[in-house]
Amino acid sequence: MELPEAETPDTEGTLPPSRHRDELRDILSLALNGGQLMLENGASTARVEETVVAMAVGLGADSVDVFATPTGIIASAHAEGEHRTKLVRILDTTLLLGRVSDVLDLSRKVVKHKLSRDELRRGLAEIATKPRIYGHWTVTLAVVMGCCTFAALIGAGCYELGVCAIASAIAQQLRVLLIRLRINRLLNTGLVAAAASGIALLGTMQQGTLPNASAVISSVLFLAPGVVMMSAVLDLFGGDMVAGVSRAASALMTLVAIAVGMWAVLLLGGITALPSAAVAPPLLPSLGLAFLETIAFAIVFDAPRRSLLPGGLIGIAMYAVHLGLLIYNAPMEVAMFGAGLVVGILGELFARIFRLPSTIFTIPGFIAVVPGVLAFRTVLAFVMNDYSLGLTSLVQAFLYTGALAAGLGTVELMMRTWKQKHAFML
Repeated sequence: MELPEAETPDTEGTLPPSRHRDELRDILSLALNGGQLMLENGASTARVEETVVAMAVGLGADSVDVFATPTGIIASAHAEGEHRTKLVRILDTTLLLGRVSDVLDLSRKVVKHKLSRDELRRGLAEIATKPRIYGHWTVTLAVVMGCCTFAALIGAGCYELGVCAIASAIAQQLRVLLIRLRINRLLNTGLVAAAASGIALLGTMQQGTLPNASAVISSVLFLAPGVVMMSAVLDLFGGDMVAGVSRAASALMTLVAIAVGMWAVLLLGGITALPSAAVAPPLLPSLGLAFLETIAFAIVFDAPRRSLLPGGLIGIAMYAVHLGLLIYNAPMEVAMFGAGLVVGILGELFARIFRLPSTIFTIPGFIAVVPGVLAFRTVLAFVMNDYSLGLTSLVQAFLYTGALAAGLGTVELMMRTWKQKHAFML
């Protein structure tokens, strides 16, 4: 990403109009570069818009109009009768929450006038080239731990856990290789899903039967677009229809790619029976597994180290509420909504305590209740040509995901309204 050249300060009295225009252009470019970094690394469009405005005003603009979508940002800055407008495109995205946090730290310093334009320019350049917080093998181990803890939560035994570990580790290595080869994202997802589910299926079939599908489901968990789906619902809750529909379409295409990969493997494997029900572990072990799974996916998403422990506590609280509501015979939709509320509230609380974006806590926090079993049942039903069951499972999966996102969205809307009312931004 190219950053604008540094400007030499003018010390000879009043600046000519052309110089005002050049400075305003530089201010807008720097603010947009910050927003671009955030959007490329997983920030929400609302947070990006807030940050671009904060940076530009902090650097000297009188006012800023900005509109962010998942694929681009357009902004106009105004100062002393001059205005400049610029558009930046978002060509590639990933999920590195540490970079989002770093940009927000810079924006807070700009707002407090603790950074000059040149210092901000250098800071953004460092963030753009900053390596991941966690190394390759640490991320691989986190993927394995995240997938295996999810498998245990849905009733996997020791053998299935071993199969899931092998399948997810190999699939992660394949994913990294395909990314380096610059393979199309959807093709990458489909190939990795096929590899993961194929290895898991072969492993579980070595026992002669398929007692449950926990290993197959969990081996592709790290590919699921849960974050994008949550972001889509939150954008729609916030009234940003363009961003919401765009993210929803992206999530749907990723789900289709995963489904096609698994579908091909199931067809080739001749699987014609739905997985039997598995017995979930008791309450206390389940809470421990939720804690480990939340931390694992926080590492996968490159969250700062100081967020790992509080993030794991959010996972425990979320899963406890989810299980508690189910124990008292609440509908699954209510249990998912309650889980979303807990994740949203605690995420906002810890965001203020640790001075980090709330998404660093909320994104890993809901993974433990992703409706993976229903998603797998949907794919398998379509393989069996049982379209009625497939559509029923698909609708249930979307309802459960929507209820979870609605809980998160309720907190997000309340906080956004409060921020606007008090003119306050983290």
